[in-house]
Amino acid sequence: MPIAIKRRSTNPSSPLSLTSTLAFALVAFVVVAFLFFGGLLLLLYVQTHQIVIFDNQRSMAQDAARSVSGLIREKTDLLSAVIRLDAPLRLPPEKQRILLDGLLSVQPSFRSLCLMDENRKITARASRLTEQALRMFCDALERNPVFSGRAAENYVSPVHIDPLTGEPLVILAVPSIDLFREFDGYLAAEFNLKFMWEMVDRLNRRTGGEAYVVDRLGSLIAYGDAGRVLRAENVGSLRPVRDFTASSGVEGVSEAAVYQGISGDRVVGAYSALGTPDWAVVVEVVWGDAYRPVIGNVLLSFAVFFAFSVLAGVLGVLIARRLASPLVRLTETAGLIADGAGEMPVVVRGPREVAGLASAFNSMTSQLLQSRASLEAQLVEIKNGQEEKANLEQKLFQAQKMESIGRLAGGVAHDFNNMLNVILGYAELIRLDAPPRDQLLLHIGEIERAAGQARDVTRQLLAFSRKQIISPVSLDVNDLIGKNGETLARLIGEDIDLRFFPGADLWRVKLDPSQLNQIVFNLAINARDAMPDGGKLTIETANASLDETYCRDHPGYNPGDYVRLTVSDNGIGMDRETISHLFEPFFTTKEVGKGTGLGLATVYGIVKQNGGFINVYSEPGQGTSLHIYFLKDSGAAPATAKPEAKMMPAGEGVIILVEDDEMVRSITAIELEKLGYQVLPLKSPEDALSAFRQRKPAFKLLITDVIMPGMNGIELKTQIAALQPGIKVLFMSGYTANTIVHHGVLDKKLHFLQKPFTLEELARKVREAIED
Repeated sequence: MPIAIKRRSTNPSSPLSLTSTLAFALVAFVVVAFLFFGGLLLLLYVQTHQIVIFDNQRSMAQDAARSVSGLIREKTDLLSAVIRLDAPLRLPPEKQRILLDGLLSVQPSFRSLCLMDENRKITARASRLTEQALRMFCDALERNPVFSGRAAENYVSPVHIDPLTGEPLVILAVPSIDLFREFDGYLAAEFNLKFMWEMVDRLNRRTGGEAYVVDRLGSLIAYGDAGRVLRAENVGSLRPVRDFTASSGVEGVSEAAVYQGISGDRVVGAYSALGTPDWAVVVEVVWGDAYRPVIGNVLLSFAVFFAFSVLAGVLGVLIARRLASPLVRLTETAGLIADGAGEMPVVVRGPREVAGLASAFNSMTSQLLQSRASLEAQLVEIKNGQEEKANLEQKLFQAQKMESIGRLAGGVAHDFNNMLNVILGYAELIRLDAPPRDQLLLHIGEIERAAGQARDVTRQLLAFSRKQIISPVSLDVNDLIGKNGETLARLIGEDIDLRFFPGADLWRVKLDPSQLNQIVFNLAINARDAMPDGGKLTIETANASLDETYCRDHPGYNPGDYVRLTVSDNGIGMDRETISHLFEPFFTTKEVGKGTGLGLATVYGIVKQNGGFINVYSEPGQGTSLHIYFLKDSGAAPATAKPEAKMMPAGEGVIILVEDDEMVRSITAIELEKLGYQVLPLKSPEDALSAFRQRKPAFKLLITDVIMPGMNGIELKTQIAALQPGIKVLFMSGYTANTIVHHGVLDKKLHFLQKPFTLEELARKVREAIED
């Protein structure tokens, strides 16, 4: 009879209840742990990021302040460099004006410039605006009590609005201190703050918010809305501006804060004070833009939390099943054995130890990127420093070359003027002795005319160094070029077709006629050399009015009314490299012995000395055109003056003449005797001292050359004054005015006669010296 086996019933819900319990426990543990630690980390993250936001805001304010302060410092450094390199207060007034005009041409942010001596007297001024605006600027300088003392620091004035143009302005002033630490005066500039607005716009784009500049009163100086700046709107109610105006005025940066900004939006902002000038830069970023990364990360954290919770639930169920399944299988096996199934192997497969999780770090990548950016910035700074050093070395080399040629030209002018003095002297003596209407007088006139032209050549020799003494007059360029047409034609030769196209109703210019002739002749010679096989040379004149818009699009041009002189040829032309060196002294493309390299350097010096500029257009094989712009003469054409009658006051008494050049000494002695004086001509200062020691009757006048071997004229005067106190002295020299200044002769209290001189000039100067 079969044995019935009764199986032990099992509750299938038991393992399911265990799985559910384990799954719920695991999911609850993960969620609670994530909520606690994740919330804590999220709170720390928000607080940390807020600190970073505020620190970034303060850093942006500091960077913006450095940019604005750098702009002001750049302008004051430029004025200081001009003071150090050019010593403008020691220059003649004409050269002071030329220096100021040149500075205005390269600095559009300067509206007006003034040189003021230690007595607050304006010695030179220049402006790109009206005479009224320039006068207002000079009056403001003279009334300003800051300039009443001998300051040793740069000065930046408070901001004021120009009543004529409505533009915000500040005055930048730099004191002039010479090598002996003596105060000379000031170089002052009127700086247009409109040029700061462009910088503020760049700051806005860089910061992604709003940047503006305020003064100590809370008035807007620079901001993207120009209308609010021109109204000098006061924004002192804004929190950072209020903090700045209430501060002690020291340079520094404020704490960042959240407030209602200048645009009306809720912003995060901070200010940074400049110190000098007493301004502050405020940088604001819209609150939503500043906290966008935080908000994004919070939302991302919630998304990650949700995904992680779902994943934790799935993993909890899987883990619970994995943990509970061995127990279920063990229970089933035990039940089978209890039911009499016999021995059965119990296979329990449980989970092994869970491997540990590794954390990923990205901080190294961030640090590497920051290091790379820092290295690139350092390389750019080094490169800029090397380029600036090379530019300064090139300018120094150029200045040394110009100085060397200036000394050479001065020596040549001295010897040449001595010879001209002899020629003119003897010609005048022959004219005085010749009977009226004698044919000989015509020949003497030609000699004097040729000597006068030779004197002009001496002036032209000095032109390229811009040290010659010029006599600008109001002249018609068409008329002067027309008179030289035949001379130009002979100069360039018959194989070159010369065409002159004079402009209609041409304005007058103020220029030395000899300088204009030199420009035309030098350009014609260069054009001739550029057409070895012949060609066509064209000279044109025209009026030209250049506005600021046109000059902005054409570098090298300056606004104003000009007379344009164009000299064009169809010769071999030049490449860009040649054009870049065209006006350098000694630069020439001609063969050795066929060019000095001074022609175009001379032209450049003359044009710059007279406030003009040059533009060159040339291509290899296509010819060359040089456009020279001369400033229009705003004054009326001068009336032709009637020549004054020559007066040669005669005199009496003994004059001692000291001149090392025998020919000059001889003709000067003859001329003095012709005027009625007794003359003792001597060749050296030592002979003069001996004559004063031996002669008991006093000499009436000492006439001496300035530069002589062994002892100069100043030293001779000092020693003779000890032998005969009160002796009258007349200095003479053939050197240039700049050379004589170094020997102390061109003092207002001393009498000076420039070689070559006429008999009339000699008579007048001798009488002035005796009667002084």
